Order: sequence, then structure tokens, then C-alpha cells
Amino acid sequence: MQLVLPSVAAPRGATTDRGPIRPLPVDLDAWRHAVVVADLPAARVRVHAIVEAETAAGWPCTLVRSDLLDDAGAVIARRLHGLYRLIDRGCVVTVTGADADAVDAARADLLAADVDWRSDELVALAQLWEPA
Repeated sequence: MQLVLPSVAAPRGATTDRGPIRPLPVDLDAWRHAVVVADLPAARVRVHAIVEAETAAGWPCTLVRSDLLDDAGAVIARRLHGLYRLIDRGCVVTVTGADADAVDAARADLLAADVDWRSDELVALAQLWEPA
């Protein structure tokens, strides 16, 4: 199983980081905070918007737009996080770059995400007897 972002190429001067699909945490607010603030001091992150949305395929997604700040409070980079809820699993995609407009434009790409359910893992014992 993987999250598929059909057209996300990092916007000019930006990077796109896709995290692994993991079990969804019980406390979604704490998960969002841990993703956005991470190991940074809270004063180094300025959150502009938290938007509850759905992907084109109908998956719930929280979009968080924030800036990373230096010690003087000047903006270093814009970030856009997509936190996806896939039944009992979650995944995070982060777009980061110096050009705020380019990063913000990645919103449409993040909302175009879908899930590819194919996997080499067995989900039922009956698969042991299926032809390859």
C-alpha cells in the first residue's frame, strides 16, 4: 500500500518529502503538532492555516501551511504539510521551499493523492493457494 501523488514534482526551489504509511495515531491533534513543530522550538514555526479537506478520491486530509523562522523571526522557508487519514493508517507529505507561492501552489497536487492498495503482503490465508 502506498500513497500516490500523480503530479507532485517539487515546485521550483522546493523539496517534497513523503513519509511512510503507518498506523493512524489516536490523538490526531497531537500527531499534527508533532509533524509540524517536530523537534523545533515553537517560536521557530509560524502556522498560517490548518484546513480540513478531502482528496479527489475522498480521503480525509489536513493541510497545514506554515513558515520556518530563524532566530530573529525572519522567514527561512514555507512548508505545506498534507496529513492523510487512510482508514486506520496515516501518511504525511511535506513540501518545503523558499518560494512561498510555489509551495502554496502544491496544494492542488496534495489533494490529488490516492492510495494504491497493491502489496506483496498477504491479507488473507486464501492467498497462500492463489496462483502467482
